Amino acid sequence: MKLTNYEVKNSTVTANVDFTKEEIASHFQSLYKEYASSIAIQGFRKGKAPLNLVKKHVNSTHFYEDILYRLAENAIVFLLREKKEDYVEYPKVDYKDVPVENEPFTVTLQAELYPTVTLPDLSTLSVKAEKPPSEEDLYKNKMDQFLNIHATWEPIEGSPEIGNYAIIEYSQVPEGKTPADIKEPGNMSVIELGKNTLFPDSDDKIMKLSPGEFTIIDYKTSVKELQFKVQVISYKNKIVPSLDQSLLEKINHDENLEDLQNRLQSEAKQEVEKRKDENQLMAIFTHLQEKINLEKIPDSLLKSYVDMELSEYKEQLDKSQITMDAFLESNHLDMDEFKKQLEPKAKEHIKVDMLIRQIYKDHPEISIKDSDVHGKMDEFLGTYTKEEQKKINMQHIENLVRDNLIRQSVIALLKDTVKVSFSDVSKH
Repeated sequence: MKLTNYEVKNSTVTANVDFTKEEIASHFQSLYKEYASSIAIQGFRKGKAPLNLVKKHVNSTHFYEDILYRLAENAIVFLLREKKEDYVEYPKVDYKDVPVENEPFTVTLQAELYPTVTLPDLSTLSVKAEKPPSEEDLYKNKMDQFLNIHATWEPIEGSPEIGNYAIIEYSQVPEGKTPADIKEPGNMSVIELGKNTLFPDSDDKIMKLSPGEFTIIDYKTSVKELQFKVQVISYKNKIVPSLDQSLLEKINHDENLEDLQNRLQSEAKQEVEKRKDENQLMAIFTHLQEKINLEKIPDSLLKSYVDMELSEYKEQLDKSQITMDAFLESNHLDMDEFKKQLEPKAKEHIKVDMLIRQIYKDHPEISIKDSDVHGKMDEFLGTYTKEEQKKINMQHIENLVRDNLIRQSVIALLKDTVKVSFSDVSKH
């Protein structure tokens, strides 16, 4: 075998693997012998018939499928051994011709590579990060959240105002139908008036309705214009209680006032440190992403990251007991449109992951040992029974554990190496 016409362009490898006529003859003979062992030919025991007779009894379609598969497999292994590139996925074969016995043959392969990244010297970097909210502000937010959970509602007398809440029911009007054709109950929602959370610029129309009345709202997507029937059920005002011991007793809270305040204060303090850590890493990665010129992102890589984003989104919806179909309908999207919306986020994750891969390659001092990976795997598998472990894809778990340890080691290196200062961006 010989590797020819090897070319890398836009993160895609194209290469030919040439087989000599002797190599092709050898593969044909070997496959015919395998076929001979399973073909019954009158007058001969299986595997003992002459090959010229075997050839006459072979299903040619199946044979050429098998010979192409064999040649492709050998060509791929040869390419991976000769060119140790950072492949996104297994090379694909471009079948243009059918091999002929005792004739040379060429297999054309194509594979996408992870984009290459050129990094600056990390020790010379100095970045500015956003200062996290104060402990006092976070404590106040947590207290407000607690009180809002226990808020009460009261009907509104007269016309609603911005800041009031509307309980509404809304349904999409099918094409060619009128609002009167909608018989099934719509989706229920509670919206704070003035924020236009249901549709852009829709609250002004809603506030003009009396309970029981409806309006039609036009909503234009990137594909077509949709119509929705929006009906007001009622208007409410939210009454947020004051915090005191009597409230805690009224709601049967299991903490007294002092314990609640201390817990929320402690949580606020921990969140300050967490946000500081997150802002530090965000500033570093944002700076690095601005400094690097990432080559074209391979289509297969982008697709896999979009699929991961979609899978995570589905998990979050499942936790909220919302189906993907219901989510898409309520947001007036189809699946292709939603995937397109996920692409920018997927590309940002690709950039971060490519940075992490490159930093790890450039700094062998933080390399992960196999013993570390296996130790973490043992911890993970220890939570499962022996029978449950048999059903687990161990290679998948090992890859996840290794990737996580690599990420942790790179993050630790960045935090120790890159100089970060914090500032209040709201004042700039």
